[in-house]
Amino acid sequence: MHLRWAVVDLRELRRRAGFLDEEESRRAARLAPVRRAQFITGRWLLRTSLAPLMAVTARGVPLRTRCPRCGSAEHGRPEVRSRGLPWQVSLTHVGRHVGVLVSRTVLPVGVDVEPVGRRRAVVLLEPKIFGSTLPRQKPHDAGLSALRAWCLGEAYVKASGTELASAFRRIRPQPLPGGRLAVPRAPVGGWYLREIPAPAGHVASAALPAGRYGGPAARTEAEEGRWTMAAPENPPGTQVFEEEIRTRLEERVGHEVARGIGVDERFRDLGVDSLDLVHVLARLERDLEVPQIAAGDLWEVADTIGTLARHLARVGAKYPEEPR
Repeated sequence: MHLRWAVVDLRELRRRAGFLDEEESRRAARLAPVRRAQFITGRWLLRTSLAPLMAVTARGVPLRTRCPRCGSAEHGRPEVRSRGLPWQVSLTHVGRHVGVLVSRTVLPVGVDVEPVGRRRAVVLLEPKIFGSTLPRQKPHDAGLSALRAWCLGEAYVKASGTELASAFRRIRPQPLPGGRLAVPRAPVGGWYLREIPAPAGHVASAALPAGRYGGPAARTEAEEGRWTMAAPENPPGTQVFEEEIRTRLEERVGHEVARGIGVDERFRDLGVDSLDLVHVLARLERDLEVPQIAAGDLWEVADTIGTLARHLARVGAKYPEEPR
């Protein structure tokens, strides 16, 4: 299976739009600006992902859109016209991020991504997501567990076509301390469900067919958690602190710069002023109740957003407070 992410880049939009066929171009023209940018980026990403796998040019990838219920080409998931074992694809987008999952299987696949910041919106849905099994947790932990479960459910819905409420009853997600989630290792209704690598500050999940519907290779990859994009081992809470660090950086370097920094890009290579960084660290020390972040070898502890987030998670920093 193949997983790829891309960022919506307005400077690249015209070039990427050149990969669309006539039908896709007409559909894009009817969309609102933000949705149009996501659509163009998604189709470009899908075509450039499939091209090397199918041994064709990106513009030559035979795509079509068809709603399984009404047959319309105006909405519905994209399909790949090919002979033999079909290519299954699933797209997801949120904000500036677009992702595509590609696998050669009999049944559909599903992928979903959600920003960590949405944990506040789903925390009230915990009883519907977890049912009577919901344990007592810190408010922030519970919100993050619920968000990850919601993401898992959305991926399952995209693959199986079932209703979301039914998906949660089948999956029976179990929240764990630290905002983590117990994901079923066995197939659920014919699909393996897995949390997958996601852009910084986001969570993502995928649903992949199991057994004879997925084929031996797909089954092995799902069982072993093997993806073409590897995920680093992070302590619980790392993604929460990544989001908090970016929020603090925004106050010093602006939204565009802070959100554009890769999780493993070194601050000194990006030209981030050390005074700005020390100011951010000092505030994190105070607000998250972690002593001496800014002391000693600054770059060893805070070389990147990822390094700093993992440090905060390991030393047991206090979770950021929810806005009132």
